[in-house]
Amino acid sequence: MGNKRKSDNFIIPNIEREFQNEYIKKHQQQRIHSEEHLMTINLLMTSQKRLQRDMHHEEPHTCEERDDSASEETSNWHQKPYWPVLTKIKS
Repeated sequence: MGNKRKSDNFIIPNIEREFQNEYIKKHQQQRIHSEEHLMTINLLMTSQKRLQRDMHHEEPHTCEERDDSASEETSNWHQKPYWPVLTKIKS
């Protein structure tokens, strides 16, 4: 045991402190991430509940009127094909 240097006693605790600091940082990051995740989920759930509650309070005939007016209108818009149309194919 006489072979140990005084600097060895200083190096080993420093390495242990580095591992402890890394563990603490990782734990803090995980905790922050999980808290943010829970807050996001809570926000989404409350907004979904509000939307559902608002939809139940709406008058039911307003949706039917919108559907009727949309079906009466005709659209002149046509989507262009992605590939060009071939007019003739020569053999």
